[in-house]
Amino acid sequence: MLLLIFGLISEHRLSPELARAAQRFPAAWRLVFHGHGPESVIQQIRQIDQRGRVVLSLDQVPQDQLTRVVSSATIGLVLYASETINDQLVAFSSEKIALSLQCGLPVIAFRHPGFDFLETERCGVLISTLDELAAAGRKILESYGEYHRNAMASFSRHFAFEQNIQTLVEEMRKLC
Repeated sequence: MLLLIFGLISEHRLSPELARAAQRFPAAWRLVFHGHGPESVIQQIRQIDQRGRVVLSLDQVPQDQLTRVVSSATIGLVLYASETINDQLVAFSSEKIALSLQCGLPVIAFRHPGFDFLETERCGVLISTLDELAAAGRKILESYGEYHRNAMASFSRHFAFEQNIQTLVEEMRKLC
């Protein structure tokens, strides 16, 4: 099973902590970091990965190929730190969430305000700490087909342009 986190690889994005959590994964699981980051953090992750549970995918792909990368995973990780209010309130503006759901990827996220729709719609599991990561992955795997279908439905409901443009147009009309 592949758990994917994409974007910035950094201490602020909890990358070393994720690498530590991956060391407790079952033998067949891999945590894939796809993105870029400071060489010091990349080296730190390599040193942490004593059990071979981490894959570093550092070759950037064009934006139009990102869906192929995301679709190659089993579960998407959308773990924003709680240091800033912006990171806590990104549920409906997160490319990580939107792209994962668009690809039918169930997600694991922190229990921040606004993220509850992921559990309500059964397209993801919310955690409070990284210690809960493996259990969340197992929960998704137990009903993977349902989570996969719900992920695509949730994308359509909340993020698909065709489904949501009319609401935006109506709100803009109110401003004029």
